[in-house]
Amino acid sequence: MGRKKSIDQNHIFDAAEAVVARGWRDPPDVGRRCPGSRYHKGSVVYDYGTKQALIEAMVELAVLRDNAFNEAAAAPFTGSDNATLKGRIVS
Repeated sequence: MGRKKSIDQNHIFDAAEAVVARGWRDPPDVGRRCPGSRYHKGSVVYDYGTKQALIEAMVELAVLRDNAFNEAAAAPFTGSDNATLKGRIVS
């Protein structure tokens, strides 16, 4: 029986964002930035395969978060022109 996977993807994404913001060298940088430093290069590489794949996953998550924010911000202005823009300005 294998060990239960205990990696929180949000921790990896948050750490990767911090690493990318200051200049990325390799996957261990991400593992060291995760809470408790319990993630290692093997965990990050196993889940994403390459640095490029991790960056692509980060971008996809950022787009999903931004879309969710836009929808929530536009809700009070439903039916009006430029509801999303108005919502973002007010938020």
